[in-house]
Amino acid sequence: MFSFFAQLHMPPDLVRTYGQNDADLHVTTLYDPADGSATRIDDTPGGSPTVTTTGPRDQWQPVEAAHQLWQRLNRPRREWFTIEATPAEQTVRYAAPNGKVHRWTL
Repeated sequence: MFSFFAQLHMPPDLVRTYGQNDADLHVTTLYDPADGSATRIDDTPGGSPTVTTTGPRDQWQPVEAAHQLWQRLNRPRREWFTIEATPAEQTVRYAAPNGKVHRWTL
C-alpha cells in the first residue's frame, strides 16, 4: 500500500523498474536520467531490504521521509485519496482523520 504514496514523492521523470535478483527475491531500481542518480532496493530473505545508492543525489532519503509521513497519517490506503483535475493542474488529495488536507501536484 505504501508504493502508491511513495510515488507521490518521487520526481515525475524517475524511471522505476522491478525484477528479481539471483536469489529470486524482489528488486526495485530507481533511476533519474536528469542527473544519473540511481537506487537499488533488494529484498533479503530474513528482513529489511538492502539499499544501494549511487550518483549525486540520495534518492532513498525522500522515500524514507514519505514512509514516515505515511505512518503518521495512519497508513492511508490508495482508495482514500481523491483526484482533483482542473484545466490548470491535477492534484491528488487526502483528508486525514484530523481534518487536515494534504495535496500533491501531478
